[in-house]
Amino acid sequence: VSHYSASITVTSCAIADLWLNGQQQHAVVCRQRVQGLTLRLVEQIAAASQLWSIHRTTQRLHPGWSGCYDTHAAPRSGVCREERDGARMGHAEEVRSVGATGTCTVGTETGKCADTHCDVQIGDSIYCSQCGKQGEVPIDGTCTAVNDDSKAKCKQADGNELAGTEQVCGACKDGYFLHKGGCYKFGGEVGKLICTDPSTPDSSLTAGKCTACAPGYFKNPTTAGAAVPPCIACNDTAGFTDSTNTYKGVLNCEVCSPPATSAGARADSVAVCTKCQGTNYLKSDGTACGEKTSTCASDNTEFAKEDAANGNKCVSCGEQTDGVEGCNTCTYDSGTKKVTCTKCTSNYLKTVDGATTCVTDCGPGFFKNDKGGASTNLKVCSPCAANCLTCADGTAEKCTSCTAGTHFLVVVADGAGKCVSCGDTNAGVPNCAKCTAPTTTGQKPACSECNSGFALSEDKTTCTQDTTPQCTTPDCKACDNPAKDNEVCTACTENKYLTPTSQCVDTCSKLGNYYGAAGNKCKECTVANCAECSTDGSCKTCRTGFYLTANECKACDSSCKSCSGATNADCTECPSGKALKYGNDDTKGTCGEGCVVNTAQASGNCKTCDLMVDGTKYCSVCAMDSEYPQNGVCAPKTTRAATCNDGTIQNGVCNTCSAGYFKMNGGCYETSRYPGKSVCTAVASSGGTCQTAAPGYKVENGNLVTCPEGCSACTSSTACDTCADGYVKIGSAQTCTKCDASCLTCETSASTCKACANGYYKTASGSTCASCESNSGSVKGVRGCASCAAPTGSTGPVLCYLVKGGTAGLISSRTCGHLCMATRVTRIASSLLGVSHGGRAPPRQ
Repeated sequence: VSHYSASITVTSCAIADLWLNGQQQHAVVCRQRVQGLTLRLVEQIAAASQLWSIHRTTQRLHPGWSGCYDTHAAPRSGVCREERDGARMGHAEEVRSVGATGTCTVGTETGKCADTHCDVQIGDSIYCSQCGKQGEVPIDGTCTAVNDDSKAKCKQADGNELAGTEQVCGACKDGYFLHKGGCYKFGGEVGKLICTDPSTPDSSLTAGKCTACAPGYFKNPTTAGAAVPPCIACNDTAGFTDSTNTYKGVLNCEVCSPPATSAGARADSVAVCTKCQGTNYLKSDGTACGEKTSTCASDNTEFAKEDAANGNKCVSCGEQTDGVEGCNTCTYDSGTKKVTCTKCTSNYLKTVDGATTCVTDCGPGFFKNDKGGASTNLKVCSPCAANCLTCADGTAEKCTSCTAGTHFLVVVADGAGKCVSCGDTNAGVPNCAKCTAPTTTGQKPACSECNSGFALSEDKTTCTQDTTPQCTTPDCKACDNPAKDNEVCTACTENKYLTPTSQCVDTCSKLGNYYGAAGNKCKECTVANCAECSTDGSCKTCRTGFYLTANECKACDSSCKSCSGATNADCTECPSGKALKYGNDDTKGTCGEGCVVNTAQASGNCKTCDLMVDGTKYCSVCAMDSEYPQNGVCAPKTTRAATCNDGTIQNGVCNTCSAGYFKMNGGCYETSRYPGKSVCTAVASSGGTCQTAAPGYKVENGNLVTCPEGCSACTSSTACDTCADGYVKIGSAQTCTKCDASCLTCETSASTCKACANGYYKTASGSTCASCESNSGSVKGVRGCASCAAPTGSTGPVLCYLVKGGTAGLISSRTCGHLCMATRVTRIASSLLGVSHGGRAPPRQ
């Protein structure tokens, strides 16, 4: 670092590997700030036990102090690596340096800049402010001869033409404006980065006058003219000085607004920064950009807010938008981005549900507490006693009003007010839910509403047990003929759905192809071949073998098991024995023959077809030694994806699959494509193996194991660990037995049901299921019932949710079966089966 002058401050160093003239050299790279993010780089290269000094360059690095730089060791010969402060280089890809656009070089030759004057940063490039040769001036940042009429667009500051020996511009001609010793063209490639005004053929833009500065610049408050720069960079700390003020930017500022224009307001009129460069933090008053710890106040009156999109900034606790208005000190959670005020400037601190505000009036339920924090004289809003709407300042227990309707005010012995429940057994009316406060001290309130199950007397002084019949249908909120044999539920409680037979269920799927419609009612999905309907009745998913289009389920091509369209090229799954050959979009294709043995030494041929998945054969060994099965098919290297580590391809198989693929029977497979999709649901992060097998399969040591029938997870092709739903392991058996037809799932034996199949209900034994139409002990079946549950009292008719299509049998809500009344049968049957009283089907709605 001895090559730096005494005035340079080294801010960071890093070790680098640089390629110079085809040879790798070792380097120490040190850096200095030079106005904003402009850096001066000096490299020292150590090679062959000698130390060489290399050309210096000034270049702007991107925010965050990282990136590649031009070594300038030789034209287009330098190669740099990404660098980060204090880190050893060499972790990023090499990038051959070609030099930045607008790179400025110093010297006294034609076109070069005077020493130390490559100091004008515009966009990502560096330009010249004073040329190194007399008779040349910066035009659009490039040194140009003053006698070049086509390019020389500047003049002296007093408006006279140049004498011929100048090295800077003092003013600019029409169509150009002054900036840092040079003239820049309105609308030019460089000029438009400073001033957004366009170039006009009639020169209506007179010399130097810019109406709108580009982002990163502010408009000079001094009246613009040919000798006055119209725009000043937000990070320009030198700025422009007129007879009254110096207008300048803020170090490390990216976006700003102009400074105050009042004459003599301050010696230096500094712009107000609104966004800082890179990771710098903006001071809350907009006057500085810097590191978080040195820029943001440390006394809890500010907090540091990280914002990649809008720039990091220090926010005052009392700032209206990002802070809490009126707040003096606060805390900030960078994870939740929540600001919590801890002290207000002059008002009272109020906390409700974790949110803090500073208020002058604490509002209902709170009182002003000037002793909230005795040591700091913290003023807070403290809550009143429970159900106290307002209370005397300074005391939570001195209620002055109560929660309207449910509580009333009673004066206690010490004169303090207390809120008492309307149903209080002493001062109130027992079992009263709402009341009106008494007008005279000592009297009881007038009850206006009793608790559920109680009735209010005419004089509103008592609540007695209500003997009015209540709905007895489970989870029913409203019904006709409550507590009678012909009770009909008309509305269910919250989150329950009303079935066609006036029962209440938690999900309409219990009824089969029904959905939960508006009004919490179960309606049948009427779209043909639809497997699931949305709440508006439209089809969400079609049955296997059909595809959805315009709310219709249409049949797939006969070659497909499932599909996304009508043609044979739209198959998304194939029948057993057929293999899916994917098209261009990797989601669908055609169903063709499975693997066929062909030992001829030709690309794509398979030597052995020993892999069987879902009844379809796939290749396990390719005929060509250099090929291997990729998703079950042999492919040459020129067309296959990089699914196998090339060095492990031997004898027609792959020994180690690449990341993202898993090895199975000599090939490499994906979890998003068949047949791999059927076998594995998750691939290990490394090693090319299957981490989580799909139900019914196991991949062990790179080979597929197909579990026994009814098995979800197994240890071998004959030993099952876990049975699939509908199967059970009995005793010490290693195979799975199918459950009885009445069981959805079973345990210990085929007939010991854990859950019943549709059309069955749990009997009193708790382990067997009976048909909805058959009797079991004290439970009566219902003829024609397709879906049901046992009655809540374990006696009487089943709760029938749905009747079989075309069955006009007895159906009821609470007491269905042979007990149903004729009127009830007629009403429900006509509703469910679409038959009017005269036996005709009503018109469709």
